[in-house]
Amino acid sequence: QESSSPSNTNNNNESSISALQNPTFQLPPVVRRWEQRLQQQERQKSDDDAVETTTATLATTQTNNPVCVIVVGMAGSGKTTLLSQLQRYADDQYDEAKAATAAAASSETDNEENDDDNDDDAMPAYCVNLDPATLGDTPYDVSIDIRDTVNYQQVMEQHQLGPNGAIMTSLNLYATKFDQVLGILEKRAFPGDEHETSNDNDNNKDDETNNDDETNNDNNTTTDMEYIFVDTPGQIEAFTWSASGQIICEALASSFPTVLVFVVDTPRCAASPNTFMSNMLYACSMLYRTRLPLMICFNKTDVVSHEFCLDWMRDYESFQQALDDHAADSGFYGSLT
Repeated sequence: QESSSPSNTNNNNESSISALQNPTFQLPPVVRRWEQRLQQQERQKSDDDAVETTTATLATTQTNNPVCVIVVGMAGSGKTTLLSQLQRYADDQYDEAKAATAAAASSETDNEENDDDNDDDAMPAYCVNLDPATLGDTPYDVSIDIRDTVNYQQVMEQHQLGPNGAIMTSLNLYATKFDQVLGILEKRAFPGDEHETSNDNDNNKDDETNNDDETNNDNNTTTDMEYIFVDTPGQIEAFTWSASGQIICEALASSFPTVLVFVVDTPRCAASPNTFMSNMLYACSMLYRTRLPLMICFNKTDVVSHEFCLDWMRDYESFQQALDDHAADSGFYGSLT
């Protein structure tokens, strides 16, 4: 019996340890609540850390990456004119910033000379034209033009297409080589690419000084780029509802912070509430189709104020009243809507 007592104590200890290690062992309610609180605090802390890192990453990308602005809208809404004004505004802001920097560093003559050299080649806004049917010169300075690659008239003749079909075919042909366009934009936006510099050093070891001068000039001309403005065709359906338009939007959004600007013709909306609702529904469909941030721009406000549009967007009853009044004034045809 005396010899068996130590074995009994060992068995009791093992059973108690196994009971503690058993997953079915139930802790007291107070301890369970305390443990759940600790787990919640740890999860909250990890989530906060993830949010902080994401915010810091977004802040760095937003400060380094140029913003891509895709201007879309109905035909005749003023997309090209708006884009030209955006480019002019970006250039003015850049000139003011350069003037302020030069004034702050006016005591150093070397800096002034470098600033003067950089102002000649600086390009804060990079414009891309995706309308192959544009006639003549555009009111803005085009950096990349689809007309240099695809001939709209030849597409109509060779494929025996109408105007809209030729635009869609031109966009489809251009989308097959849009990776090259994206490469040009990335090279202008990120001139200090390590892969490119390493290849340049391997291929041109004998001309290191010349390569250094060229890379410095490239950095001076491209690091100040803040915006990429994209002008789309006047026929909005040819761009928004085609595979090429989706490919272009996704390609730009994968490399740059991208936003859609939907241009609304304010005088047309004032003439007909139906036109206003058509624009709003079209903008909403583009928002869900592209999954990109969308901004509505009311154009031609010097002709008609856009306050009534804002009122209709906030108050449905006022829009319904305007719709009823328009239907009463339009006769039998207006009552059908």
